[in-house]
Amino acid sequence: MSENTENVEMSAADEADLQLLLENPPPAKRTLLETWRLLLANMEASAKERVSPGLANRIVSTWPKLSFQDVPRYYELYYELMLEMRELLHTEISVDPDALKNVDDDAVDNAGRYRNLLLCWNVAVVRWEHEWDAADPESHILLAAIADATQFYIGQQGIVAHLDQIGFALDEADQQALAAQLAEIKAAL
Repeated sequence: MSENTENVEMSAADEADLQLLLENPPPAKRTLLETWRLLLANMEASAKERVSPGLANRIVSTWPKLSFQDVPRYYELYYELMLEMRELLHTEISVDPDALKNVDDDAVDNAGRYRNLLLCWNVAVVRWEHEWDAADPESHILLAAIADATQFYIGQQGIVAHLDQIGFALDEADQQALAAQLAEIKAAL
């Protein structure tokens, strides 16, 4: 058996493509836990950024009870809530740091971590809503911050939607267990 060892000539485009592959190796596989941790890492820097007129206008348009003067306070409250949710993620990771290594079957190997995180994030929202007081002069600001932080994390378009991309889904028993736990927590408040 002989090998074909003749030189193959590559076009300039082929050489450029090969160079790009060598310079840009494929990204490392990560668990969703790690991806979320990286995604949320710059939150303190984002909280310090100046609110642009366009962003302030979007917030006021979305929340008609807010004035432009309310927007700085909205962002303070919003980032407090966002950081609280991120801390729940960090706590879940700290319980099992090796979960970050489960890149081959993330949805299965980290299913318990994801179920617990979903519960923790939902409990935080339940607590926020329970503590919210309509008579508070800032109730309209806090309500908008709660709604937006909730949407960012556990809304239909929130980061929990990434769970679908890794094939994680709560089965009916998990959904019922989560609902029962949340109902129990609500009743205890």
